[in-house]
Amino acid sequence: MAGKTDDASDGPKETGPEAEKIADYLRTHPGFLADYPDLVTVLAPPVREADDNVVDLQSYMIGDLQSHVATMSSRERKLLSAAEERLAQYGRAQDAALALLDATSLRNFSRIVRSELPALLDVEIARLCVEAEEATAARDEKAGLSVLEPGTVDELMGHGRDIVLLDEAPDEYALFGRDGGGIASLALLRLGAGSSGLNGLLAFGSTDPDGFHPLQGTDLLAFLARVAEHCVRRWQSKRI
Repeated sequence: MAGKTDDASDGPKETGPEAEKIADYLRTHPGFLADYPDLVTVLAPPVREADDNVVDLQSYMIGDLQSHVATMSSRERKLLSAAEERLAQYGRAQDAALALLDATSLRNFSRIVRSELPALLDVEIARLCVEAEEATAARDEKAGLSVLEPGTVDELMGHGRDIVLLDEAPDEYALFGRDGGGIASLALLRLGAGSSGLNGLLAFGSTDPDGFHPLQGTDLLAFLARVAEHCVRRWQSKRI
């Protein structure tokens, strides 16, 4: 930077009664900028007259400081936004868990999953899916469950994986039936309620492609899966 620096201060100088009032106010309140430090990022620093071969380091340093303050303020806003969203997610997971724990039967549990969890978790659709042989499929469907062929859970999730997040739906019809149209991302939570219990999963679908994605944290979903397992285990001997 050589010579005069191009800056807002190169424009017409503010004059007149209003400018004098502002100047007088600042003279009588020297701590004003200390009380409103955000103004540092928008005020134009004075540019010193200098020879063509002299670099005005003062203006450069102040400009760099303004850029740094603006960057830090932006990061702070993003961190606060992320913290608020995380807190909201905790609240949604807790409300969903309490709703599941209120179930009085497997049929009622399935109804809560279908009708209450989507609104509580901010998703479009939720289903309790179970693997069932042909002999018990009709009974499970009557209870409001989405019936899967044996082996489908491992096929969808992979062996040994308890939570899978997909940014594309592999077979939304099998999981959600005719209500699965438009689903763009999925969360699958394995439910293993013991050797004599249900072999199934909780499936959540979102029409937002970024609703679920593989890099998303899964701790709250894991908590919800454990609560669901507890509920299913409680009713595994009363499958109606």
